[in-house]
Amino acid sequence: MKVLHVTHSFFPYSYGGREKMVLEWSRCLRDKNNEVFIVTSSDSFYKFERKIIDGIEVYYLPTLKIDLISSVYRIPFFLFQFLLKRDFDICHVHDIHHFTTLLSVIVCRIKKKPVVLSYHGFYPDCGLVYVISRIYEILFLKFIKNGVRKVVVPSEFARREVIRKFGVSEKKVVVIPNFISFPLKTKDISFKKIHNLNKYMLTIARFSKEKGFEYLLNALRIVFKKYKKIKMVLIGGNRRYLKIISSLIKNLDLENRLIIVNNASDEEIYSAIKECELFILPSIYEPFGIVILEAMYFGKPVIAFNRGGPKELIKNGVNGLLVGLNSKSLANVIFRLLEDKKTTKFISKNSLNFVKRYNRRNFVEFVNKFYRKVLINKAYK
Repeated sequence: MKVLHVTHSFFPYSYGGREKMVLEWSRCLRDKNNEVFIVTSSDSFYKFERKIIDGIEVYYLPTLKIDLISSVYRIPFFLFQFLLKRDFDICHVHDIHHFTTLLSVIVCRIKKKPVVLSYHGFYPDCGLVYVISRIYEILFLKFIKNGVRKVVVPSEFARREVIRKFGVSEKKVVVIPNFISFPLKTKDISFKKIHNLNKYMLTIARFSKEKGFEYLLNALRIVFKKYKKIKMVLIGGNRRYLKIISSLIKNLDLENRLIIVNNASDEEIYSAIKECELFILPSIYEPFGIVILEAMYFGKPVIAFNRGGPKELIKNGVNGLLVGLNSKSLANVIFRLLEDKKTTKFISKNSLNFVKRYNRRNFVEFVNKFYRKVLINKAYK
């Protein structure tokens, strides 16, 4: 098989769950000696690049970048012409609300090739993003829905969302959870030494509104009154929303207790997870939460709000802790893990066992079988 992945952003110019899953699915194809390549955006209006990442060809097309408060919208030029010239059997596009998806579906209609769409979630927030997304849906959503053969979602939460919110046919939707490649390598670096830290808690999330930093910071104000030495590390991609987070940190007088790290490497991220006391994912909207799997891989107790994808990954009190959507409750759960070492040890042990099922090796045959069934146009079950 020759499979083409089209994503509006990818490493090293963007970091997140979508980027990780594009790479993981491509690795599954590579492991079975299929041809796979990725087409995405570069970081410049003038730049065209070809890179080899983990044995996979990645093409970065010249791109118009639009910086929004919580995200960066990218429009790669020449995508239409590039795809028309490429030879492929299946096109796998990522997310609904990108022109990369629209253009890919148009090309596949012309070339009569099947399209798979992965839905990684969409939080429109308000303002310009909401207006643009609504116009996009009115003009193009029906065409995209009719043009894709299968819609892959990572959770039951995401399945319900694409059916209810976007009107995707239930017959087209397939739930395939996200997964990670074992082992997660730290290359023997120490996050603690790099940043001169002792004990710290950790959050890894894109700096955007849906990641719930306001709830986290208000909870930390409570926690830090009792715990005078422990610190908090926030790792994320540099976004304009970081200014809002920084302003809140200043207003809450937390500047001396927080460390913010932008665009860290995988090795630094995994070292940060390995050496932290506990991991907190405060998202108010999260279709899955790959970083939860990464934290569990290192046996770290995870705290998340009781909603979305994390609600499906975490069994409360067994392999993590779920909490209601308010800062005081979050602070109380943080206190529990910092003080109750028996509970922390119990959760860590269960996390290590739970995450094994999400090893990419367990999905290689499944993913390849999925593509083969799409090719022969059979209903996938």
